[in-house]
Amino acid sequence: MADYRDLFWWSADGIRLHARDYPGPADADGVAPVVCMPGLTRNARDYDALARRLAARRRVIAVEFRGRGDSGYAKDPMTYVPLIYAQDVAALLDQEKIDRFAAIGTSLGGIVTMLLAGMLPGRIAGALLNDIGPEIEPGGLSRIRGYVGRSSTYPTWMHAARGVQEANEDVYPGWTIEQWLGMAKRLYRLNSAGRIVLDYDMKIAEPFRLPGGEAGPDMWRALAALGEVPVLVVRGGRSDILSAATAGRMVAALPDAELLTLPDVGHAPTLDEPGVDDAIGRWLARASEPRDALRRLVFPETLPSSSSSARAGFRSCLSRYVWIDALTNYLTALGFPGDATAAGGGEEFKLRGDAAAFWPGATHVVGKDILRFHAVYWPALLMAAGLPPPRR
Repeated sequence: MADYRDLFWWSADGIRLHARDYPGPADADGVAPVVCMPGLTRNARDYDALARRLAARRRVIAVEFRGRGDSGYAKDPMTYVPLIYAQDVAALLDQEKIDRFAAIGTSLGGIVTMLLAGMLPGRIAGALLNDIGPEIEPGGLSRIRGYVGRSSTYPTWMHAARGVQEANEDVYPGWTIEQWLGMAKRLYRLNSAGRIVLDYDMKIAEPFRLPGGEAGPDMWRALAALGEVPVLVVRGGRSDILSAATAGRMVAALPDAELLTLPDVGHAPTLDEPGVDDAIGRWLARASEPRDALRRLVFPETLPSSSSSARAGFRSCLSRYVWIDALTNYLTALGFPGDATAAGGGEEFKLRGDAAAFWPGATHVVGKDILRFHAVYWPALLMAAGLPPPRR
C-alpha cells in the first residue's frame, strides 16, 4: 500500500498550508501528477483511498485548503474564497516545480480546478469535476448554507458517526455503520479536550454566506478555459448541487468530455463507487497521451474550423486536410516539385520556369480570425515541403 508524506508550503499572505503527497513509483517522474482538491468543509483524508489506488502509477497530491485539516487558519476570513484557494494551489505547484498536472476537484475543489484552468493556461492535462459545475442548484446551496460553520461536538466516534448519518442519510442511502464511521473520521478530529470536533475553521462560512461567494463570476467562462483537455464530469444521481441539465450542457460545451452519473448517490460521490475506477482510468489514459508543445501547436487532436464549415456541420479535425490540400494545389499549379538539386546535404526543390517568380511572396497577409493557421500551420507546412516561408 502506498504511503504519503506531509507536504507544506506557504501562501502569499503567510499561511502555512498542508497537503498529503503520495510519491508514486520510482519511474513516475515523466507522468503528470494528480492534484486532488476537496469540498468546502473537507480535507485531504477524503482522497486517501483514491490516492492510494492512483499512486500505483503516478504521484498524487491531496491538498488541504486554508482553514482545513493541517493547513493554517486565515486571520482574514474573507480570504476563504475560491480565487484565493486557486492562488494557494498555484503556489504549491510552483514550489514543487510541477509544470503539468491532472486535477481532481470535488465540489469547491472543482470550482478551484476551473479557475486554475484560466490562471495556468496549458498546465492542466485533464480535469475531473466531481458533482460541480458552472451553475449550482439553489436548493443545494440553501442546504449547505444551513450547516456550514455550525460547530458540533461528540463524546465518542460512534456518536459522531450517528450524527453524520442523520445529516446525510439521503445522500448515501444504504450505507453501513462502518461507512458512516469512516466518514466521521474524515470530517472530524479529536481535540485537546478529548472531544470530537469538525476539522475546519468555522469562519469559512462567512464569505460563503454572501451572494456569489461560493463560486465567483462567470464560471461558464472558467469551464471553457479547460479547452480541449480530457474532462470527466461525475454526477451523483441524487445531487442537489449539479443538475442533470447542467452536467449535460458541460459535456456538450467541451470537445473531450465524458459524463458519469452514479445512481443512488447525492452530493457528493466519494469516488469509491462502482464504475468510478474504470472511468478514471479512461480519463487518465487520455490525459497522459503525449501532447508536447510542438504537436499541440502544429497538429493538435482537433483544429478549429471556420464558422462557415462549422455551420455546414463539418468536423473541425478535418480542417487540417483543407490546408494541406490548398498547399499542394497552389504548388503543383506552379510546377512543384520541379527539379531536385543537392542543397546542404538534402534536397531543394525548384519551381519550373517563370513560376518561381510567384514564390515566395514578399508579404503574407494574415486574417485576424485565423491567425493560428496562417502564423503556425502554414509556415510549418511550407518548411516541411522544403520551401521558404513568406519574408514578412
